[in-house]
Amino acid sequence: MGWLRDERGSIAAILALAMGVLLSMTALVVDGGLLYLVRARLADAADASALAGVQELPENPEEAELVARDFASRNGVPAGGVVVNISDNWHRIEVEVSQTVNLMFARLFGFRQVEVKAKSCARVGPVRAVKGAVPFGVERQAFEYGVQYTLNYVSNDKDRENGRHRGNFGALALGGTGGGTYRDNIKYGYSGTLHVGDWVETEPGRMAGPTWQGVEYRINQCDHVPGCSWNSFVPGCPRLVYVPIVDSAIPPKGRDYVQIVGFAAFFLEGVEGHGSSARVTGTFIRTVIEGECWDGEDFGLRSCRLVE
Repeated sequence: MGWLRDERGSIAAILALAMGVLLSMTALVVDGGLLYLVRARLADAADASALAGVQELPENPEEAELVARDFASRNGVPAGGVVVNISDNWHRIEVEVSQTVNLMFARLFGFRQVEVKAKSCARVGPVRAVKGAVPFGVERQAFEYGVQYTLNYVSNDKDRENGRHRGNFGALALGGTGGGTYRDNIKYGYSGTLHVGDWVETEPGRMAGPTWQGVEYRINQCDHVPGCSWNSFVPGCPRLVYVPIVDSAIPPKGRDYVQIVGFAAFFLEGVEGHGSSARVTGTFIRTVIEGECWDGEDFGLRSCRLVE
């Protein structure tokens, strides 16, 4: 009967070993799956927080941190589990989130808790390319937020009188020449994509009729209630226009070419004038759109993206 006792002892040892392996596998599957889900949620929270916060940069770094922390909280991250760092030039934000997870089966092996972390970094910068721009070539200058600017020129502008921009009134021939193309580009935005560094053709002449028609069309398309204004508008409002900023070092004369050095956003306020005059005004704003950002000259129209 001794051999039977030995066999039973061997079976018990094997069963104990099997149970240990089974528990280890269960801990790996259950707790490992839990940690994976928490890590994925934290990664999403870090991405969302970084992208939300970076849109306040570079003007409002304090607000950027508050927004990032708020988004992390909305995504279930505990208040003490958020660390926000903003770069010295205020163009990058890094958000690290963490959460302590109580393990289930792994505690049988002495592991009770694990701290799970996720980190994300986003940057903001001027856009390098724009689709849907309106055909006004605004000269490079230092724009001030909330201030109205003239987006084109009229026949009595001083620079036109002294011949500095002979025959040009700020119109661009995007995708073709003529008043019809120019008017449609105001109404709907140019269907192509413009890039910083592109040379674009000017559209000489006052173009008063097409200018009036295009601008009034866009303004009338804003049917939001309450009506939009430069500091309170619905995203995608037709009165929000993207304008190429052009280099005026060599003034264009007649049908000529100008180089795009950046892009800016304006809220269309209206068009005024009489006879052959049509002065377009817009309020300068800063906004963020989708697209590639770069480290070039900043005219307030920006893009943001995750970089880590």
